[in-house]
Amino acid sequence: MRGLHILRINNMTDADTGTIKCVVKNALTEIQREVQLQIASEQRIPEILEKSNSTTVNAGDSIELFVKISGAPTPTGKIN
Repeated sequence: MRGLHILRINNMTDADTGTIKCVVKNALTEIQREVQLQIASEQRIPEILEKSNSTTVNAGDSIELFVKISGAPTPTGKIN
């Protein structure tokens, strides 16, 4: 007798990577096979998605500026 067993993983994340083990057994014996599962590195150039608008403030006022970025690997950002 034959069989087909399928493991389907949708929307893979880093948490899904690692060793996948298949164990098959019957009254005669048990066998195991392992495979390594990795995610290929996605690469995208850094991009500025949103940023604060230019503004004028009075001396002594407080202001908060932001930049929303994306890219892969995840880019670092700073405001000077």
